[in-house]
Amino acid sequence: MAYRPLTFMWIAEYEDGIFPQFDLSTGKENLFKDIDMARLKRFGWHNFSSELAQELFIKGVQVRSTYPPISVVLDVRKGEELVATRRNAIKYSVGGGYQHTETVYVLGIKGRAYVFISEDGTIEMSTDFNYK
Repeated sequence: MAYRPLTFMWIAEYEDGIFPQFDLSTGKENLFKDIDMARLKRFGWHNFSSELAQELFIKGVQVRSTYPPISVVLDVRKGEELVATRRNAIKYSVGGGYQHTETVYVLGIKGRAYVFISEDGTIEMSTDFNYK
């Protein structure tokens, strides 16, 4: 099963700095579970610049740069629960095989509204988490 290269990376923002999915100097991937939700002020999905995509590729991370630059950022207030996830669409074939056809990046506040970002940069919004 081959996963699609990442098109977007997350960046968590605090009052005193940022915590990106990928350490920009080493390429090491930080884990979502390590985000300090108590200090979180903003969270966003950001596409990879061609330079960062090339650096990560050299380090063995499969990502894809897209143009134009896209960032979808959400303010997170005290008491709100951030929802940020990736969904992989899977296409099955008659012979029993399957392939990942697209990744959709989801961002929102639980119980309110959600933004769905397709790999091509199309952005849709819904109050239904299961929309896409």
